[in-house]
Amino acid sequence: MPVDANGDKPGRRAAAAQPASAASPGEVPAGGGDRLGRVRENLEREGWTITEFDTDERIRGQDVSIVGLSDQLFIASKNPGQRYEVGKHRPSSSAIYAGSFDPPTLGHLWMIERGAELFDKLIVAIGINTGKEYSFTLEERLSMLKELARERRNVSIESFENQFLVKYAKSKGVKYVLRGIRNEADYAYERGMRLANSDIEPSITTVFLMPPREMAEISSSFVKGLVGSDGWQSVVGNYLPPSVASRFINKFSGRHVR
Repeated sequence: MPVDANGDKPGRRAAAAQPASAASPGEVPAGGGDRLGRVRENLEREGWTITEFDTDERIRGQDVSIVGLSDQLFIASKNPGQRYEVGKHRPSSSAIYAGSFDPPTLGHLWMIERGAELFDKLIVAIGINTGKEYSFTLEERLSMLKELARERRNVSIESFENQFLVKYAKSKGVKYVLRGIRNEADYAYERGMRLANSDIEPSITTVFLMPPREMAEISSSFVKGLVGSDGWQSVVGNYLPPSVASRFINKFSGRHVR
């Protein structure tokens, strides 16, 4: 079934305006609230929708205080009352990366990191297949993924059940589904899934990434297949993030899984 549960940054500056006496969308004056109010009036008169913020934000490494934002324009000030910058703001993009993550591997982590760099928001979603047995509980997998993504502010961890992946993506307001292709077998499978998913929900675009050579054959089932041989505890760390490897070893010590 095409659920396939197995699996641009905030405003881009286009121009900077020096202080000026005229209040216009392209040339923002320095000064107090009255002038800023006139700027807002001019923008709204031209059809802009402005949202006010009180907090400081970091935009492309610059500490700025956002004073206005819309789908097409933001107004920011590095030095409030002295100089305002006006720039274009492109709509944000978001994607879903789904899998069973039983357990999350270094290959999964690579996909999460690349997805977080490519998209403003990345949802990492565990797809629940009620007909499949898992080695780790849903809570354990959610916990491991949250640990891996804790430093990625644009990554959220979720789960879904009894839904086509593309339908779930649409319900979350996401336009892209992120998938990894490791080899020819993956390509054949993912190609069929992409075509089926486009029939179900044409508005969702599938984005494929190919991991580096050293991760091309890593999978959760491959790692679990290592359990039982002498010294397996020292081997699985080559394929799992450290925080996952410790949980994996604790769970499977004294067991043989194929």
